[in-house]
Amino acid sequence: MTNTFIGLLSLFLAGSFPAAGDATQRAIELFQQQDYRQSRQILEQVVKQQPRDPVANYTLGRVYFRIGRYKRSIRFMKRAVTLAPRQADYHYWLGRAYGERAKYVFVFRQAALAPKIRAAFERAVALDPNHVRARFGLVNFYLKAPKFMGGGVDKAKEQVQALDRLGGMASHLARALYLEKTRDVAGAESLYKKHITATTGSDQIRVYHQYGEFLIGRRRYQAARAIIKQLIALAPECTKSYELLGDVAAAAGDDRRAAAQYQLALKIDPYNREARFKLVNLNGDSW
Repeated sequence: MTNTFIGLLSLFLAGSFPAAGDATQRAIELFQQQDYRQSRQILEQVVKQQPRDPVANYTLGRVYFRIGRYKRSIRFMKRAVTLAPRQADYHYWLGRAYGERAKYVFVFRQAALAPKIRAAFERAVALDPNHVRARFGLVNFYLKAPKFMGGGVDKAKEQVQALDRLGGMASHLARALYLEKTRDVAGAESLYKKHITATTGSDQIRVYHQYGEFLIGRRRYQAARAIIKQLIALAPECTKSYELLGDVAAAAGDDRRAAAQYQLALKIDPYNREARFKLVNLNGDSW
């Protein structure tokens, strides 16, 4: 595992956990070291002995989220928000778990999950107006969900403006999504090109990924492949990059190359459920 990848993961996890008891703290450390099995074993014992410990429930929910078991993640996140209803992060991660779960269920079930996703993100923002990730989650939700599920471009615009006031890369990425949705494709691409060279580290990787997805969505597969390969040269252990290369190959009808890229993503991160899901569908098997 490269230092770049470990550094990015540490940055993502930093500050994500509240104060905890000794056993839970040890589980958090193991989680940050990517020892998910041992972390889960400790936390299962903690929540069995102390079922009303909100930090243990939340942390166990995070572990299950990371390994792609979203239904169980929801179970423990729901406990956490019940036990500590004013923790914005708990609501945010509950929304994330609902959102990931929605990717792997039938449409009628997605319709049932949509208001739960929205409510969790909205509650996180209500508790902490400076919660950048929750606001970004709302931008995504409002732009993608139909109106009858609570979506809406005007709602997304409000969140983009709030992110502008907070600053940071999330504001630029949110605005790019908004511009693409409102058919200002040139404006969105201009933002990506500007920030892909003006940033470094985790922010730059986020720009590369979103720009790659943008190009795939516009069916500009050659350009998408070139952008993603640039990222691989910068951060070769970033599993999402290989997944995106698989998406490009699949869209171009090259199933063999797509499968190879998804398998490479899974070799780097065996818990990449999305890559596994795409590989299974590519092979025509049932999930």
